[in-house]
Amino acid sequence: MAQRRPWGLAVAALAAVACSKDVTGPAQKLAGTYSYTATFGGSGGSCSVNEILTIKPQGAAFSGSYSGNIICTDQSGSHMGQTSGSVMNGSVSGDSVYFDFDGSAWHNFGVVDGTGMRGTANAQVIVNGAPNVLAGDFVCTKQ
Repeated sequence: MAQRRPWGLAVAALAAVACSKDVTGPAQKLAGTYSYTATFGGSGGSCSVNEILTIKPQGAAFSGSYSGNIICTDQSGSHMGQTSGSVMNGSVSGDSVYFDFDGSAWHNFGVVDGTGMRGTANAQVIVNGAPNVLAGDFVCTKQ
């Protein structure tokens, strides 16, 4: 008759615990609502952006939504518009953070800083009737 080994179940239980993953992931600390501000400058124009972001984490990734306004100034004057859309391609690695607004035309990359984020943003916008890439800084403050 085969002898039962009581440690077999203990080893299986330890293996399950050791191999389990944090299902929340590093993006979990970003969950919530943020005030996003950015100022951009570039060839022939500048923009000021104020948004409200809602971030929903999924492991090391996140997505969400944004809404707010943008004011751009070029040689023809100031132009204001309402904005809304999706936060996409969000990822967190250590303190580094990366996310886009509505695809690849507006990139944000920086660091998680206390209860918020800060970094650099590049946005493809129309200035004086021509496409331009504007660069600037952003700050997200958790509400």
